[in-house]
Amino acid sequence: MKALLHGTMEKEKEIMAEGEVLKFDETTISAQRAARSGNWRMFKKILEKDTKRLVEPFDLFGNTAIHIATRSNNPGLLRELLEMLSEKERWHALRKGNCVNNTLLHEIIFCTTMEMAGVVLKFQNEAAPEEISEEIPEEKRRVPLLEIVNDSGETPLFRAAKLGRLKMLKYMAKHAEGDIRRLFVRFDKYSILHASILGQFFGTYISHFVFYVSIYYSLLTMKRIKKNTFFIRQ
Repeated sequence: MKALLHGTMEKEKEIMAEGEVLKFDETTISAQRAARSGNWRMFKKILEKDTKRLVEPFDLFGNTAIHIATRSNNPGLLRELLEMLSEKERWHALRKGNCVNNTLLHEIIFCTTMEMAGVVLKFQNEAAPEEISEEIPEEKRRVPLLEIVNDSGETPLFRAAKLGRLKMLKYMAKHAEGDIRRLFVRFDKYSILHASILGQFFGTYISHFVFYVSIYYSLLTMKRIKKNTFFIRQ
């Protein structure tokens, strides 16, 4: 997590050097400093005074404060921040992407606490507001959170597989709807098998993943066969 924060800070310096500077007020800068130092209590204290800041651009990459809160690896903090928002604001926050259209779930794959994803998925069935911001593309408005893709065409599940986050991958897969195989292929037909090999997550990674998916579909198939057999016997 520290390495991720360090990488983000270095990238911000590069962008600033190129002259693409976003200006933040002192309150946001204080919250940024709190996040970088891992002082999440202060981070929350600053932002709860003006909850609109939770869904506004928080850094140079278009992340909101909610995106940044995923780096805390603290489900309690994430839940409290989301509950500070109205249902309409929360609906948008769950689907809002950063500069590469990574949503909260795309960012949560780096967390080691699986309940971080659980917090987000808990709210996904809330009804869509009557007025939806144009910031949320049409294709992201009616699909489950696990099916939303980023600019690379990757679902959160695909990204977790690509980066070798096996535990989070398993957790998210249990909450996916329908045929989850479609969530492991990008729009350019690039599959998680290609991604895992290029990312050097082969060997144990692939064997565990293939085993997991095989068992999942075996059980699903058996369940359907039993259901059909039951109706035939009747």
